[in-house]
Amino acid sequence: MGVVTGYHLHLAGASVSFVVRPGRSRFIPQRFTLYSYDDASLQNFEAFGVGEDVSVLETTKPDAGPLHAGHGAQ
Repeated sequence: MGVVTGYHLHLAGASVSFVVRPGRSRFIPQRFTLYSYDDASLQNFEAFGVGEDVSVLETTKPDAGPLHAGHGAQ
């Protein structure tokens, strides 16, 4: 996932972590500045984690709500 998608997921309340190749985490800035075309402003995105191994991701099972119910679920 990219930074812009991560930012919008964060705005929706998601916890965001980026997994990068080994040795690359030191090149990821602590804050990304994004331009908003809606109001011509700059938005800072710094509420994310960075790791070089998938172990930085949560191991909890996602909520089995409507989006996770599978095809044909009512």
